[in-house]
Amino acid sequence: MSYYKQTSYLVNTLHQEGVEKLVMGDVRTIRHGLDKGSKTNQKLHQWSFGSIRHKLTYKAERLGMRVVIHEEIKWCIKMNR
Repeated sequence: MSYYKQTSYLVNTLHQEGVEKLVMGDVRTIRHGLDKGSKTNQKLHQWSFGSIRHKLTYKAERLGMRVVIHEEIKWCIKMNR
């Protein structure tokens, strides 16, 4: 299933369930300072989180949902210690 269909399905399901606010983690800086091996590093660098975040934001706001971006870097660093 494409990102377009997945994000549409998710946002439509949330809207049908009465969700008014969508909170997403801001993972743009998750790759900074992390070295998890060549395969994992490559997967992180190929991750299309910007595109997915944009699609979710657009679709949620179109349906009247509030979108909040939550900083994730502190949580990620804490979990990787």
